[in-house]
Amino acid sequence: MQGPRYAMLIHLAMMLSKVSGSGFPSDDTAHDLPLSSLLAANIPVPTTNGRRLATNIFTTKAELRAALEAWDSDPITAESTYGPIALFVIAGITDMSDLFKGLTNINEGISSWNTAGVTNMDGMFKNAKKFNQPLDFNLLSVTTMGNMFQGTSALSDPNKELMSCAWGSNTVFDGEYGPESTAAWDACSTPSQPP
Repeated sequence: MQGPRYAMLIHLAMMLSKVSGSGFPSDDTAHDLPLSSLLAANIPVPTTNGRRLATNIFTTKAELRAALEAWDSDPITAESTYGPIALFVIAGITDMSDLFKGLTNINEGISSWNTAGVTNMDGMFKNAKKFNQPLDFNLLSVTTMGNMFQGTSALSDPNKELMSCAWGSNTVFDGEYGPESTAAWDACSTPSQPP
């Protein structure tokens, strides 16, 4: 098989390997295909457990923020457009400052996001009132995360403790969770940085 359809299948396989970790050799410079390209080539849109996978790699913070705003206002339509939030491919984004700021209805797991290249998480969840998910982000490149959780009123003490344990050895995280500091942020007795 040759031609545009073959090229789309190769790009689709690379996209899925980034989402699923299938081991298929990936090219980080590969561009993702929009849903319209997949449909035009009669390539089935990938699903997992009956839910459609994300069909776009978000390459800019503005694109990602627009998708999150859509999810915040109409999650059903947003999922049909972008796929589940947990499966968003965001590997090229380095600035996540204020990404969820003011989004009051999102409470989706995003620990699967590849944050290895992110340098700025300043105010990332500021005033994201309903967000209450544990995060297992790679923080090795992060240089600022000031007030990352300020105003995130639903964030539970158990989730704060999990993050404090996972991120506790990161000096950038130390004290950067906002003025609502509670003992839960300091509850971990054995902090360790995830690999």
